[in-house]
Amino acid sequence: MRTRRAERSLFWMLVTLVLVGGGAAALITLGMNGSRMHSADARNFGGAFSLVDQNGTMVTQASFRGKPLVLFFGYTHCHDVCSTALADMSVWQAELGSTAELPFVFVTVDPQRDTPEVLRDYLRNFAGRIVALTGTPESVKTMLGAYHIVSIPVVKENPNYEVDHTATIFLIGRDGSLVDTIRSQDDQGTGLLKIRKLLSRELI
Repeated sequence: MRTRRAERSLFWMLVTLVLVGGGAAALITLGMNGSRMHSADARNFGGAFSLVDQNGTMVTQASFRGKPLVLFFGYTHCHDVCSTALADMSVWQAELGSTAELPFVFVTVDPQRDTPEVLRDYLRNFAGRIVALTGTPESVKTMLGAYHIVSIPVVKENPNYEVDHTATIFLIGRDGSLVDTIRSQDDQGTGLLKIRKLLSRELI
C-alpha cells in the first residue's frame, strides 16, 4: 500500500513564521496533514468560492450542495504527494463503482501555472472522474483560507518552484461540514474505509 509522504521540515519552519503573523489557531489544530482539528475549527471549515474546472466551467460551493465530497488541494508540478493522492482517488472511485454519487475534487494551490488546460492534460494521467478547480490567485486564496489550507511557494523566482502545502484529503458531508480526513500516513485501504463511512453516514 502506498502512502503520501510527509513534506520536508522546511515546511514547518515556514509555518512557524506564518504562525507568528497570525492564524495560529487554525494552523496549529489542522497541521500539515490534518491529523488534529478541534470541533470549533471543524464547524468553521469551508466557505463560499467561485472557481473554474478543467473544462472552463464555473464551479461554486453551490455546485456541490447536498452532496458529500472528497476534497484535495495540490498542484500539477508536485513531485509525488499530489500524483499519489490522485492515483488513490482513482482507485477509490473504481472500488466504489458508479453507484456512489460522490464528487472527487482536486483544487490547485498554484493557479499561476495550473490553468484549466494544464489541469485537463494532467488529469489524463489518472482514471476516474476527478473535478479539477483553478481560478485567479485571489479567488483560489479565498478558498484556501476558508478551508484552512497552508500553501507556501518555495524559491518563487525559479519557474520550476515547488509549493509546500497541506497534504490532507478532506471528507465533507452533504451539509458542508468536515466529517473526517485521510492523512498522508493512511494507506489506500484505510482511505477507502473512511470514505465508505462517510457515505454510510450521509445516507442516514
